[in-house]
Amino acid sequence: MSAWYSGRGGTTYAAGEFMMNDADFEGTEVLEQIAAAGLLDEFAGAVDADDFERAADVMERAGINEDLAAIVLRKMRGGAPP
Repeated sequence: MSAWYSGRGGTTYAAGEFMMNDADFEGTEVLEQIAAAGLLDEFAGAVDADDFERAADVMERAGINEDLAAIVLRKMRGGAPP
């Protein structure tokens, strides 16, 4: 078997590692992590204002990994993958 293969729903696995794609994304974990960092109001304001740079900054300060942040920003732009 190759080091890369697709599972159900387009999920991609690499050498036994789960990699999330847009189809697997569920925002609850992201929001919980942002709330735990005390940044939920700031994040909500950024989303409401379509302020992508501020939303990315808030996610970075909350410790959201880059892959998840990229999915959130795509969804803010209308949900279409690149």
